[in-house]
Amino acid sequence: MVTPWTPLESNPDVLTPYINRLGAVGVNVSDVF
Repeated sequence: MVTPWTPLESNPDVLTPYINRLGAVGVNVSDVF
């Protein structure tokens, strides 16, 4: 049985500060279309 895909946050304005707080200082997230 296939489990449904869990949606993930993909907003760079949210992810960049979060990743920086986790310790990855200087890492930036950007949208790719």
